[in-house]
Amino acid sequence: MKKIAIWIAAVFVLVACDKIEKPYKVEHPKALISVDTPQFEVIDHALQKILVEEYTGHLCSNCPQGHDDLAKIKLAMKDTLVLLALHAGVKNYVEPDPDFDFCDKGFISDFRTAAGNQYATDFEISMMPRAVFNRTRINDSYGQSRPNWKTILGDMPRKPAEQGLQIAPVWNEAGDTLFVFVNATLFADTKQTMRLTVLMSEDSIIAPQKNETPSIGSVPAICDYVHHHMLRANISPIDGTTFNAVSAGESAIFAYALAWSPVWKKNECNIIAFLSDAETHEVLQVEECKIKE
Repeated sequence: MKKIAIWIAAVFVLVACDKIEKPYKVEHPKALISVDTPQFEVIDHALQKILVEEYTGHLCSNCPQGHDDLAKIKLAMKDTLVLLALHAGVKNYVEPDPDFDFCDKGFISDFRTAAGNQYATDFEISMMPRAVFNRTRINDSYGQSRPNWKTILGDMPRKPAEQGLQIAPVWNEAGDTLFVFVNATLFADTKQTMRLTVLMSEDSIIAPQKNETPSIGSVPAICDYVHHHMLRANISPIDGTTFNAVSAGESAIFAYALAWSPVWKKNECNIIAFLSDAETHEVLQVEECKIKE
């Protein structure tokens, strides 16, 4: 039996157990939910992927250009690049502003999250747009300005990963709950202490966005702007869960549950899971998958 770590988000309760027999039973305010652990295929290799965290805001008028740049790079790199947009880091770019009357209802949305706010502090985001690449320091800074993004990604080595991640979302309609199982596998011996972080993003969110680039849309704002890969919630603890494997071939299954918000659209949501070095924060491997009902 593999070791299981379960973290229950939002209204749920943290369950601290080393080994849990399936099906897993979780106390929910509405019902007792039972979820079977999915079967994961054994893997022994994977290509290392790159996580790009895009710090943006709906009141940042040059951020749509950055969003567009990353979308074009994503088309070229396909699923080897995982994008995550965080509305966090510069207060006057991310707060609601109902008084800006270019759009009918103003900028009333608040896309900030507890996780995004914490990461913006951790990685010293003070200007926008900024992007953080695999949570590594480049020229002594995590946040990189837009003109450098394409060059940075071109210079990042593409190599076989030393870790593999598999994600299995399980939707429970009765409890309005998303269960997420992540299987982490080591392909090589290591002395690193790693942490697994699991987040949820959402695509195709329609909301006003300030804009100064006419080729992208109307100026000074696009009232029906389409926001993509936006961070919506942390599924694991914000700082992740410890992964203690040290030998090639070791693996562990982590199980989480998220109470679902009615504002999220399941068909537009994705799960992002990544392993990072516990000391340096560097992302070692990242995977993404869509939620399927």
